[in-house]
Amino acid sequence: MSLDSHVRIKKRKFLKVNPAILLIEDNSGDVRILLNAFNEIDWRPAVTVIENGEKALSYLGLGAHPHCGSRPDFILIDLNLPGKNGFEFLSEVVADRELSRIPAAILTSSEVLEDMMKGYDCGVDFFLTKPCDWSGYVTLARAIKNSWSCVRGESIDFDR
Repeated sequence: MSLDSHVRIKKRKFLKVNPAILLIEDNSGDVRILLNAFNEIDWRPAVTVIENGEKALSYLGLGAHPHCGSRPDFILIDLNLPGKNGFEFLSEVVADRELSRIPAAILTSSEVLEDMMKGYDCGVDFFLTKPCDWSGYVTLARAIKNSWSCVRGESIDFDR
């Protein structure tokens, strides 16, 4: 199955314009700059930040100490996390029938092809590389917004 057809299967036109995003990231600096970049492009998703894979699984209702089972619209996850890493988290999410329907993107500093392929094998929809400067984060914020638009089945405007 190609990436294009995989994304097409998950499209849902009824999804809201500003999604509830679960951001699983242990670097508070990366979180802060990404949230500022969302503001820069005038996009206001509701972002819940969790710093590791185990707490994120609990937040979703899985793992050793499941919480109420919140359901975000979109998941962004770093690969290199304390405890369960991004791949371990994704494997558990994909194994759950309901959670596997949530669109997910890996957000990482890794540019290793094997990481990208392993991410897609784990069921991720998008693989995004963290930039190293402000303009790169603004571009990344647009890419995340465009990824969400793609999941919603909208056309993408790469200039906004």
